[in-house]
Amino acid sequence: MTAAFVSGTFDICTVGHLDLIQSALKLADTVFVGVATNPSKQCLISLADRTRLLIESIYDVFSAYDANRVKVVSIDAQSITVREAKRLGAAFVVRGIRSYADYEYERELAVLNESLEPEISTVVVFSDPAHSHIRSSTVKALLALPDWDRDVVKKMVPPVVLQHLDGLRASNPPL
Repeated sequence: MTAAFVSGTFDICTVGHLDLIQSALKLADTVFVGVATNPSKQCLISLADRTRLLIESIYDVFSAYDANRVKVVSIDAQSITVREAKRLGAAFVVRGIRSYADYEYERELAVLNESLEPEISTVVVFSDPAHSHIRSSTVKALLALPDWDRDVVKKMVPPVVLQHLDGLRASNPPL
């Protein structure tokens, strides 16, 4: 059984994140998805809610067969991603690339990961062109606008995440 590892803060979970997980499912029997905290990022959504929203999004969007092949775990802020992949028994880490700017960052990260855990490979997949413009930071920027366009955000995030964002907007307009 081959296992892959995908990680991120998933703050805010987007359809691009789900696309990356789907790509990883094409390469492995099981995909571990690590929901991380990143001290250098200000998260809009708590770790517990990000984890819950990702699990709900996977079960809402994926087939039951594929959803059952995904195991979502929370990652400690002090963890090193490639070491978490090794601890979970993953053979490789899957990273997504939307653009050339992503490529350079991911190349450097792959070199670092290989120096830390040589037996864990990094596999890079290209994002679906329909999702290549979607970033969590873009969704956050749209949410911060007083007259945010819900229909635009709706195309960028899974339905359960949109419902959560509606709740955040209602209690803290604008974000």
